[in-house]
Amino acid sequence: KSGIGQCNNKNNLFVALLRATGYKARIHFGEIRKEILRGLISNNIYNRLPATLSHSWIEVELNGDWKRIDTHILDKKLFLGAKRALKNTNWDMGYAVANISISDFVLHDKLNPGTPIIPKDHGTWDDPMLYYESDQYIKPGLLSKILYLPLAARVNAKLNKLRHESRS
Repeated sequence: KSGIGQCNNKNNLFVALLRATGYKARIHFGEIRKEILRGLISNNIYNRLPATLSHSWIEVELNGDWKRIDTHILDKKLFLGAKRALKNTNWDMGYAVANISISDFVLHDKLNPGTPIIPKDHGTWDDPMLYYESDQYIKPGLLSKILYLPLAARVNAKLNKLRHESRS
């Protein structure tokens, strides 16, 4: 409802909702290239980020098969504004989207980790807290923790601007 949060927050909630309604669901973790954040944060902060960041998506079991869901993170207005902004650059990723991103709800058989967008696969986890405590999770450093709230406010303002520009 508030339009804020990132993939890990939203996926934790989504899995809980799916499970509460009787579906088998889990979170699949991996790493995504930091370029996904281009245009949303200052170059000074962007240049200090590691090459990859933690990313997650949902898997839900339907008729005995696990299906991937990764199109629910961005609302439609934000998605359209971000794609418009990305089109005005020479980037393949930025503004929280990639050139190949879609926003329509689609169930996929698999994500194909190992692609240029998702270079590392960390597997599926029934309990996300175990993943966050594992060595695979890219833990934020002290500077990231200190800057998170002020940075989040700026990023959310940019995301809201992209939402507004999607209607232009």
